[in-house]
Amino acid sequence: MLSGFGMGAIGGTVMTRYFDISRTHALLIDVGGLIGILGGLAVEALVYGTSAAGTDPDVRFTEAEREHLANFSLGGMAVGLITAGILTRNLDAPKLALQPSIGKATTSDGKTSITTFGFQGSW
Repeated sequence: MLSGFGMGAIGGTVMTRYFDISRTHALLIDVGGLIGILGGLAVEALVYGTSAAGTDPDVRFTEAEREHLANFSLGGMAVGLITAGILTRNLDAPKLALQPSIGKATTSDGKTSITTFGFQGSW
């Protein structure tokens, strides 16, 4: 457990040099991980069904059932984190400075002018 914590702490510290994400972005990725855990547990229940330990409080999970729960929840968490990271990858991207504009242009004959509508900004 400590080695996983150390790898996560060191990896997070190194990654902050190269990526700058907002707290909202990080929160959305964390929510994706939680949804992935729940999805993994739901898939485990579909694949292996419910045991007596899930309905009777006096019955304990077997070692194999605990391992299945852990494997599916970790797999679901990984899928949820990756999916949330991909779906929110452009969340912190700078917004384009576009604003609506109204202008006047002369027609090709040079006698009449028309009003134009569009967008202006820097690219």
